[in-house]
Formats: sequence, C-alpha cells, structure tokens
Amino acid sequence: MSLSTLIRRGLVAALLMSLGWSLRGQFGHLKGALIPGALAAVIVVSSYPALRNRKAIAWALLLSPLGFSIGGHLSYGKTILAVLLAPSLSAAPAEFFRIFLMGAAWGGLGLTFLGFALSEGGPQKRDLAVLAGVAFSWFLFLGIFNLEDYDLALFLWGLVLIHIYNGIVKKSAVVTVFGIAGGLGFGLSFLLAVLLLYAGKNGLLGGGWPWWALRDQIIGILGGLVLFAAPALIPRWKFAASSKKNPSAVERWGLISYFVLVPFPNAVNVLTHWALERSLFSKPLLGLAMGALVIFSVWKVFSIARLKSDFPTLLLSTLFFIWSLSLLAIAKEVVPLGIGRWEAAYTLFLAYSLVLTVLLLQEKRIFAKETTPPAGSGA
Repeated sequence: MSLSTLIRRGLVAALLMSLGWSLRGQFGHLKGALIPGALAAVIVVSSYPALRNRKAIAWALLLSPLGFSIGGHLSYGKTILAVLLAPSLSAAPAEFFRIFLMGAAWGGLGLTFLGFALSEGGPQKRDLAVLAGVAFSWFLFLGIFNLEDYDLALFLWGLVLIHIYNGIVKKSAVVTVFGIAGGLGFGLSFLLAVLLLYAGKNGLLGGGWPWWALRDQIIGILGGLVLFAAPALIPRWKFAASSKKNPSAVERWGLISYFVLVPFPNAVNVLTHWALERSLFSKPLLGLAMGALVIFSVWKVFSIARLKSDFPTLLLSTLFFIWSLSLLAIAKEVVPLGIGRWEAAYTLFLAYSLVLTVLLLQEKRIFAKETTPPAGSGA
C-alpha cells in the first residue's frame, strides 16, 4: 500500500467513524449505535482489498451494527459529568477507569462481532448461536431482571465468554485480534477524549475555539484509526474466503440491512420526535408518514435484491447512508425549531459528508481502474 493510499484510506476511516459516532448521539443509544457499527464494517472492508468480497461485506454489514448497538446500552454521560466536576484528575480515578472500561466494552463488542463476520471461513451456525445466546442472557438480566446497575460488568463478562468460546472452539485469530484491538483501542479513545475535555474545561489547552468539546467526534476519529489498523495485524489469508459468483440471500440481506434496516429506525425516531415531542403534526399524519416510510423501505428492499453486493455498490450505498442520516439528524431539530437551532455539529456533518463523497468516489474510480482488464487482453 503506497503512502498516498495509506493516508487517503486512513482519512476515510477517521472521518467515517467520527461522523458515525457523532450521528449516534442524535438518534439515541441502541438505534443510533447501529450507525457507527455499520460504518465500522465499511471502514474495514474498504481499507483492505483482501476483504472486498461479497461474503465479507455481507456478514460485516449484518454483525457489526449489532455488536455496536449492544454496546450502545452503556451510557457514559453521568460518568463524564462526574469527571468534569472533580477538583483534580487525581480525585477521579474510579471515573476514569470506568470510562476506559465503557470504551473497552463498547469497542470490544463491536469489533468482536465484526471479527466473527470476517473470520476464517466466515461465521458458522454455532458461532451465531453463541452470539445469540450471550445476547439473550444480556436481555434476560437487563430487560427482565432489571439489573441495570451491573450492565458494564455483564457486558464485559459476556465479552470474555465469547472469547473463551473462540479460544477453545473456533480458534479464530481474526476474532482475537479484532477483540483486543477494539477493547484497548476504544478504551483508550474514550479515556483520551475525556482527558482532553477535562483539560479544555479547566483552561489547560489555552483559549480559542473549544475543539476539545467535540468529544464524540474525537472518539470517532481515534476509533476509526483503530479500525483501519486492526486488519493490518492479520495475514490476509486468515480472512473469510471469497464467495461464489452469484450473491446468496444472506449476502443480499447484508446490503439490505445497510440500506434499510439501519436508516429505517432512525428515520422513525425523527418522525416520532416531530409528532410527539415537537407537535409538528398530528398522530394521523404521523401514521401516514410512517406508512410512506414503510413503502419506501419495501421498495428499497426489492430494488436492492437485484443488486450485486460488491465493493462499488458498497461505496455508493455509503454515500446514500451518510447523506440521508446527516440530513435527518439536522432536520430533527432544525425543521420544528428553525435555523436558530443550528449547531456546530451540523456543520461538521455536512463538511464530513462532502469530503467523504470526494474520497469515496475517488476510491471507486481507483477500484474500477485496478479491476478493468487491459485492452486486448481477451478478458
């Protein structure tokens, strides 16, 4: 990989995850966390040609959003507030350690699920059964028994159990490396972002524009670089092998989940916010809007079913993904409250989307050039 390619793809990774992580905060914990989860899959499979096959793309788009969404159950706002209210750094060691563990659990879960998607031979039925079983246990303890005070411990123990299964049964180097990279990388990303926030709030970073307040964007940039670096630690032959020529149903569902199943609940979030919290329109109109959204989503499902879930389609899908969700995030408050509700984050959404459009279209042109047979080759 040339230096220019390395810089371009690293920039794409940093911007995609920074955008995804900040968009997450606009749509809520579980639904919103589907967004960086999906973009994490795009970062990894677009960064390394060894991963650009239908099987890898499809499973990554299915499993990665689920892993990050589960981590989205963890809320770190109160812990960060406790850090900011501390008289000194030495007065909040427990809060800093908890912030690190939250990042480690969130990133570890997301990248472990992504690791199963890209693992040698791809995810097997028993792998999916284990992931589903652990996820059900989380639902049981948190949703039925209401053990919310132990959510972080439960997620960490579940993550350990998944890796014990991998070490004994599946023995996938991809899952191991991705899990470690996600845990350490995102744990340190959370910790550094909060340290910068504390330093900035206490005047230790000088005056001027308070860039250090962009906590989610900083976490996203650092996390994106972790995602970009993780596959480089694994021999390319360890990743899931290329799939057959015609995409399977599962491979098509990967693209459908990216195009529809991730944006849909977040679009519903915006509509219900407009109707129920901002009184922008009545409940009957909300029903009509929901119906139109369902019809649009069904149409997208049938149209995507005819597409090939290959790398160029993934890049074009990503443009739709980032622009639609960025505009939805902006419209959520600006439509009912007016342009006076505009935030610096909204400007970043548009700036990120514009830069990423240029970079992703460039990547698509380079891919087409690399895969087009020379004239007269007979291919």
